Parts: sequence; structure tokens; C-alpha cells
Amino acid sequence: MSTTDRLQLPLILPSQAQKHVTHNEALLKLDILVQLTVTDRLSAPPATPSEGERFIVGEDPSGIWETRQNCIAVYQGDDWLYLEPEPGWRTFDLHSSTLLVFSGSHWVAAPGATEVPALGVNTAVDENHRLSVRGSSTLFAGEAGDHRIHVNKQTAADTASVVFESGYSGRAEVGLAGNDALSMKVADQNGTWRNAITIAPDTANVGLGGVGDPQAPLHVAGSMRLSSNSAFVAFYDDTEQARSGYLQVHKDHGYYFVCELARPMMFYTSNQLRLLIESGGNVGIGGISEPTAALHVGGPVRVGSFQVATLPSASGSGAGTIIHVDDEAGGSVLAFSDGAVWRRVTDRAQVTA
Repeated sequence: MSTTDRLQLPLILPSQAQKHVTHNEALLKLDILVQLTVTDRLSAPPATPSEGERFIVGEDPSGIWETRQNCIAVYQGDDWLYLEPEPGWRTFDLHSSTLLVFSGSHWVAAPGATEVPALGVNTAVDENHRLSVRGSSTLFAGEAGDHRIHVNKQTAADTASVVFESGYSGRAEVGLAGNDALSMKVADQNGTWRNAITIAPDTANVGLGGVGDPQAPLHVAGSMRLSSNSAFVAFYDDTEQARSGYLQVHKDHGYYFVCELARPMMFYTSNQLRLLIESGGNVGIGGISEPTAALHVGGPVRVGSFQVATLPSASGSGAGTIIHVDDEAGGSVLAFSDGAVWRRVTDRAQVTA
């Protein structure tokens, strides 16, 4: 046996010449391994290492370190000495101020530490990513019931969010981005970010389409689209129990604008009442707010004008239909359908050319 079992220290053999060489080699190894510290965890050798400087070779090594994953690389005499760790070896990472232990396949933070400045699980950490996890999934489980993840920021102008990336390029962000409103942002491949959803903290108003300060429970900048054969929007009272009306576009039956209360439906333009439908069905047009007939018009009414040669069918139009005839034998006149022929309103005589 020429080396020790655990640390592979060279042994002085019987009658060996230059015993001091072997002895000094063993001392140099002990000097490295006793109270072991490393400068950092790297995947490639530093450009200008110092004599005796030690590093952990990272998970994806390159260059002359390519086959030395997880080894302790020591710079000695213008060359690198590699020590292969055994399960249970410990070292202190000076860069992250973390006590590490070798699990047999990875260097991980030593168990039992109450506070560590950085932790990498199957990956390296840096100043911007003090906690890093590399794997196919990460589990956070409640010990006895609920489980919450808290993301805190120091001031309202700071950001507390979760960023989703593709190829380490941001594509979506959810959280408090620069203020205390909850927002969801998305980015294209060129890195242009757009605000999709904002929820105001004081009102819970929701803004869509880039609205940053929603002024209503739902504030939309742009168009909305409902995709359904029977798209339906319902209206309820404050108790959310009684439905007061709905809008519906039905593929087979048409458009419904329904008020389910015994209240009028009103239509305004320029902040003026133009059309009112009472709960009993009477319709007021032209500012009529209390119609007293099935159709109550506040102003002139104009009907279609025809010449005798091109009169529509009286029977097809239906009894009671009114039109204007501009070339009737007796002059321009209103006419009505009796269900069979057109008659002048003035004397009930049949319309003639």
C-alpha cells in the first residue's frame, strides 16, 4: 500500500530514497485538507489564480477542468492539483460564506445551519440569486394545513414579483412591480414588456389591456371578444342573488337585451333621453319619458315615400301600415293598407295614378 485509505496521502516505503519528498507531499495535502476552504465554485479556471488558491469545480466544467466536476482544484507551482472528495467532506466557501458538505454527487449547504447567506441546490449561486435550485420541479408543502410563500419588498417603489423566463429571457412577470398594485406583464422575444392586467390595491378595480390605474371594477382599454354560440352577460343586484337583466347573443335565436325588473329601459345620446321602453311595453321616442300609448313620439314622424307604380304589396305590408304616395291622382297623400289595397288617409278612396 503506497497511500492512506481516506485522504490518499503518500506513505514512506522501506529503504525509500529521498523520503523528504514523500513526506513533504503528504504535508502539502494535509495543509490543503485540514480546515479546508475554497475561494469560490467555478466551472472554468480563473485567469490569474494565486499560488495555493483552491476552488470547487462546478457542475458543468470546461477547459482543462472539463473532467474534474466537484473536485477540489488547487493551484500549485503553475499547475493544478485535483483532489476528489469523498462523501462527508466539508469546506467553507469564502465567496458565498457558506459551509458546504459533499453528498457523494454534489456540494450542498451543510445541514443544521440556521442562516446562510446563499444556497445553491444542484447549481451555483451569485450575488443576484442567493437561492438557486436546478431541477425538474420544486415542492413547498404545508406541514399542518396552510402554506404561504412570502415575497417582501422594502418600499412601495420597489418590486416584489415572480418572473417567468424562456431561455433565461423574461416572458412574464406577476407581482408588485414598482408600486403596490398587483400586475401581470408579458414580454415578446425582443424584450418589449406590456402590462396585461392591473388590480388596484385600494379598490380592487381591475384594469385590462394596459390600464395602469383602473377607475371602475372592470376598466378595459380596447375591444373585448366573447366566443360562444350563446354569449351571455348577466346583471345582479348587490346581494348577488337576484338577477336584474342580461345581454345575450344567441347563434340560433338572435340578440337579447333583457331587463327582468318592472323598470323602464332607457337609451341616451349626448346625455339626452332618446328612447324609453316602459315595463308595460309602451315606447317613448324623442324625449318622451312617460309614454301613454304603444308608440308615443315627441316630434315629427316620417314614413317611406313611394310612387304609385312602385307601391309595395298592401297585403304583404299588412293592414294598418302607413306610407306616403307622392304621385297619387289627387296629389301627394298619406295612405294606409286595409290588408288588400292602399287607401288614401284623407277619404279612404283607393290610391290611383
